[in-house]
Amino acid sequence: MQVAGTAAGLHILLRLPEGADTRGAVRAATTAGLRLADLDDYRTIPSAEPALVLGYGNISDPEIPPAVALLGEVLRAAAPPSQLDTGR
Repeated sequence: MQVAGTAAGLHILLRLPEGADTRGAVRAATTAGLRLADLDDYRTIPSAEPALVLGYGNISDPEIPPAVALLGEVLRAAAPPSQLDTGR
């Protein structure tokens, strides 16, 4: 994964590995209580480059670590098995 756009304002672009299920990640995040968007929702033509848009303008500093941990759980759960880090 790659984070981009942190200096640009109130959103972060989170680029995911090729083949990542961004729609599934958004659904799982919503179920977990997180709000994020599939970058394709903002594109005029869908891209093969999967990415998520994360807003951080309305979150307090103490809320960030648990939100990031929850996001990590959500993304791991939504990742294709071939992209999971097995620790080997």
